[in-house]
Amino acid sequence: MKFVDPTGTIEVKKNCDFFVDDTATGVSENCIQDGGTVLEHLRRDEQRHSFLLFAAGHLLALFKCIFYYYTFKLVGTRFVHTSNEELPGDLYLQSKYGGAYEKIKRLEPNEPHKTLGCYISVNMSQEKQFDVVKKLIEDWKNKIQTSPLSSDDKIYAYKTILEKQLLYVLPTCSFTYKQCSELDHILSPALFTKCIVLIERFWRP
Repeated sequence: MKFVDPTGTIEVKKNCDFFVDDTATGVSENCIQDGGTVLEHLRRDEQRHSFLLFAAGHLLALFKCIFYYYTFKLVGTRFVHTSNEELPGDLYLQSKYGGAYEKIKRLEPNEPHKTLGCYISVNMSQEKQFDVVKKLIEDWKNKIQTSPLSSDDKIYAYKTILEKQLLYVLPTCSFTYKQCSELDHILSPALFTKCIVLIERFWRP
């Protein structure tokens, strides 16, 4: 894949990302020089990856694999991703030499997909992820508010349970300030005691 900024001064190239037992491989059209299609190059690269794993004694779990295939189109003044219907194409791979070809699940780029507990969408939409985080906070708040826990215990429960769950998900998010404020308004009343401060002003003739 090759990514270039709008000014053409910054260029980043990469083939794939690895994390423990997960791999993400990609192909962008601006890297192709032999006239083939993006999907053909992805099929070639992924099949080679599968055979290399098999040769080393491993097996690619094709039933767990997913892929995206899309291009951009201009709608008004915005670029959006084409849907699977607009850009059809399938991907079939073998997990070992001489093995049967299996169809790889293709995902819509405009719909969120749950990956390692996070809802990621190629079109950068955060709506599903926000709804999930909001519900997580609301459910926790309702349970804590109806419990006999002391104020200190509620803070402790937040630090040891909810905060850990949020710290796992939030690094993948890019919520707006408004969305963060909405989450804060849900959570704060369950953690902090309400107080009223009376400021007295004396009138002197």
